[in-house]
Amino acid sequence: MKSCPACGIGNLIESDNTICCDNGCGFAKEIHTLPSQDWLVDISINEQYWKNEFFENLPTFIAHEYRRLWLMTCRPNVFCMVYQLKDVCEVLMKFPVLCAAAYLRDDAVSAKLVEKPLSLGNWYSICQFIVSRYNGAPRFELPSCLRTILVGIQKVYGKNNIVNYRNEYLGHGAMGFEENEDYRQFGESMIKEISAYLAVVLPEYGKLKVTVDGVELTGWQLPEHLPDDAAPILYIEDQEIPLDPFIVNSKKYGILFFDYYKASQNNQLANGLNYIIGGGRKLFVAPYYCEVYGRQFGNAMQSAGNQMEITIEDSVSTPEIEDLLSELNEADHFVRPEYMIDWLKSKLNDDKGSVQLLIMERGMGKTAFSYAVESGALKDFADVYACAYYCGQSGMRSDYITGINNALTADLIQVQRKEDQFDLLQHSAEDKPGNMVRTLRYFRDKYAEKRGKSKLLLIIDGVDELPMESTGLCDYFPSLDDMPENTYILITSRNPQSEQLSDHITKALELLQVSDTMRVFADVNAENGAQNHAILKKYATTKIKVLDGGNMRSLTQEEAERILRLCKGTFLNLKLYAKLTESGIPVNELPELDSRELLERYLNEIKKYYGDKLFHEAMTVLYVILT
Repeated sequence: MKSCPACGIGNLIESDNTICCDNGCGFAKEIHTLPSQDWLVDISINEQYWKNEFFENLPTFIAHEYRRLWLMTCRPNVFCMVYQLKDVCEVLMKFPVLCAAAYLRDDAVSAKLVEKPLSLGNWYSICQFIVSRYNGAPRFELPSCLRTILVGIQKVYGKNNIVNYRNEYLGHGAMGFEENEDYRQFGESMIKEISAYLAVVLPEYGKLKVTVDGVELTGWQLPEHLPDDAAPILYIEDQEIPLDPFIVNSKKYGILFFDYYKASQNNQLANGLNYIIGGGRKLFVAPYYCEVYGRQFGNAMQSAGNQMEITIEDSVSTPEIEDLLSELNEADHFVRPEYMIDWLKSKLNDDKGSVQLLIMERGMGKTAFSYAVESGALKDFADVYACAYYCGQSGMRSDYITGINNALTADLIQVQRKEDQFDLLQHSAEDKPGNMVRTLRYFRDKYAEKRGKSKLLLIIDGVDELPMESTGLCDYFPSLDDMPENTYILITSRNPQSEQLSDHITKALELLQVSDTMRVFADVNAENGAQNHAILKKYATTKIKVLDGGNMRSLTQEEAERILRLCKGTFLNLKLYAKLTESGIPVNELPELDSRELLERYLNEIKKYYGDKLFHEAMTVLYVILT
């Protein structure tokens, strides 16, 4: 009788159309497979992909999930393999990220975990953040083995576009047929890619281990018993690192990976996932995340009694946070507009404070520029602390006072002492310009003390998006003579001369332009059309990729010129065409703007994202609304 290839202990027995293990290890294999499953059987017996040392020597969370993937290929079950491959990709990313978060214990990482419910794309971004940020200063230096693991999985994700895996192959529950050729091509290539990655990082994983009360979690076999009240410990480079609350040992649910944090009026709980047993998200008490959330989003300020209108009851996944995250992504594709940088530098070099107005055409990158300045992506403003209020944030558009206060205080929450009382803008201030002067002076001195930045720049981005009830914002701007030294305000807006804006916005902009508040009124777009075209061309030739023969490549000069003609001179349209080329549409087949074909392309991308079933339901609802 043949022994089981999975556990090596049980014997294989035949039952109906299946050969399975009599030891209950989970191994099962169909005797007569369908033609659409034969390719999966071939994968299951390919020794290039499945190494016994992976199953025996990797951390249990990874080894167990990877072995389950092999079992799905043995059965063979195409759909189970597709879902299990997703779980393997998740645990390969989440385990080292959470280990790094526990090792660093830095709010910059922890705050990213509590910002919102995390998609796989968010985990990938956090991994990129850790790899790029913690690579030098002694306090922030990662162990080399953990860094190698993180860099490796980051490359696997980037090369294979794992972030879009669910959208492409699971369709949010609306899956294709199992004979779908995409399943085979992507499934086999991913299994091969992961196996190659594991072969590289296996020695690095050998330099760390996780234990619970002395029980080591290594290899695919689950411990018979884990103490209920013992926290997981990471041993790495002769250090003992408590993993709680990033990886916790729940008495009720077992070992949980942190998944996302959710605050409500009555509790502060985290959701965790048990990758070994499964069973969906489980709740656990999370005071640590409550503290981080408070520092990040204002709860600490509220407890100091400073009238900030942010509470722990606010949802983690607020629209304004999501909008800010989308703006953050814009900076990843940012191309330096040298003439705009030089213009702003010339204003900030003047120690006398000022208010600047930047007007540009729609879609030319005002918000991307604002974020690049605020985030520190531009190194040209080393002595300037920049913060930004984005007027287009949903939910915050009419409450510009709270929005500006949030922008000014965000980076101070983590270092705030209990006795601190921030000098903020007040909704009911009688002397509004005086209130602004006091607030700017106060935060200029705060950031000089805490961050070593001698100058303060407040960016108010997109005032053309403010509703009627926000017209009072202009009342807060002080006169030129009253602006504190080394404090600056940069206001951005679309151009009222080239498109119709709301009457109240047009009037407000006219008042600002004639006011002595303005040091300079710069219609940068009108004066620098050639520079804008040069930036667009640089973006097209360096940032846009084309899917060509299964590989991504840059545009040729001829392709770049065609896309620049199609986009009609705006970044907004250029990014639209960038998405289409990255999806595999040849440049010479790109449709004109406002064409029926472009709409159809757009709908096809939505259909690919949601799958046939959900797309059909969504279109039905849309038809009902329209008719």
